[in-house]
Amino acid sequence: MDLKELNYYYKKFKFGEDNFHELMKKKVHDILLVSTFYDAFIFEQDGRLSEQIHGEYMQLNLSTAPRITSVPTGVQALELLQSKRFDLVITMMRIGEISPFKLSKQVKEMYPDVPVLLLLNVSNDVAQIDKESDEMKHIDNVFSWNGDSKIFLSMVKYIEDKWNVAKDTEIGLVRVVILVEDSIHYYSMFHPLLYAEILKQTQRLISEELNDINKRLRMRGRPKVLLCHTFEEAIELYERYKEYVIAIISDIRYSYKGRVHPQAGIKLIRHMQMHNIDCPILLQSSESENEKDALELGVHFLHKNSKTLLHDLQQFIVKNLGFGDFIFRSKDGNEINRARSIDDFVVKLQERMTNKLKIILYPVN
Repeated sequence: MDLKELNYYYKKFKFGEDNFHELMKKKVHDILLVSTFYDAFIFEQDGRLSEQIHGEYMQLNLSTAPRITSVPTGVQALELLQSKRFDLVITMMRIGEISPFKLSKQVKEMYPDVPVLLLLNVSNDVAQIDKESDEMKHIDNVFSWNGDSKIFLSMVKYIEDKWNVAKDTEIGLVRVVILVEDSIHYYSMFHPLLYAEILKQTQRLISEELNDINKRLRMRGRPKVLLCHTFEEAIELYERYKEYVIAIISDIRYSYKGRVHPQAGIKLIRHMQMHNIDCPILLQSSESENEKDALELGVHFLHKNSKTLLHDLQQFIVKNLGFGDFIFRSKDGNEINRARSIDDFVVKLQERMTNKLKIILYPVN
């Protein structure tokens, strides 16, 4: 245990839950959503957006849900921004006379530190987006709408984690999952699923005796998901937060030294293994021949065209990130018992020790 960990546990035992007050200090409270009446209608078809987001926050014991203000055009957005500051701007592609690219440029001129995210709801638009083009340089990232309001929660948490990861890892030893994916379509599926599963499993670990306020404080200590799109971005994140990384989930084909490389993900994992990485690793690809390379590296592999892709990704999270039950096994590997909480673990362990059985513990689902 190093000095940083000793200091963390000293503060935790001295100040108790107050340590959680210091986490997630910067949050998204006000969102400006720029969408046409048609897009707004599409959102409403899937249920009232604000109500769904509020429901997600309440269900997951998160703090107060952000307020969403909607305007139908980029012109109206700029007029509103003259008199009111927002924490996050989300814009659709078709917003009237001003393009989302010109809107993002003007937003950054007014508020340089306010993130602007582009949300696509037409599949053809995804193929037309070139993140390296000059018109995209004022847009912080691009997501695609798949009919599920969880994408909005995911976008908010994506921004909040970028804001807070440096401080929260330092003062709270908060853990990190690195997601490397350049496909807008795929990371718009993976990112919400990762968050939903991490939040759900973190909630599962919270003591049932805690009141709602303390539960929300504990949720601030959940692992953060850091999304990146290139080899260089992934290396930078890993080098900065490697002592906190608990999992790496990576595509295989993406940008390496400025060009799309068919084995960028393989190169990434080899680089990390040379530096003695010690965490679960999952490689994903739509090219089945990459499975052999992944297995040779000793890492997990998922085929992107699999019908069970999202379920398999969910199982990887549960089984490999330490969220599962503690399973007591005999020397021959047979399950003897299992514990679903720390209190349950202590009781079961005492029972096993009383019976003088030799056991092995496996944290699995």
